[in-house]
Order: sequence, then structure tokens, then C-alpha cells
Amino acid sequence: MRTYDLIKAYELVVIYKLAITYDLIKTCELTIFYKLVRP
Repeated sequence: MRTYDLIKAYELVVIYKLAITYDLIKTCELTIFYKLVRP
């Protein structure tokens, strides 16, 4: 049971990190887009 809890916690951390990375990438893309549209 403890191992299962650890695996679940690990999965949540991985998903959380992926979500943060995705948000950062999207923010960078938007910033670049706005710089191109309005130099």
C-alpha cells in the first residue's frame, strides 16, 4: 500500500512539472508572437 501511495505521489509531481513546463512554453510563444506582431 505504501508503494502504491508513493507511485501515485510521483505521478502527480510529474504531471505538475509537465503542466508548469507547458505553461512556460506557451508564455514564451505568446511573448515571441507579440514581439513579432508589434515590434
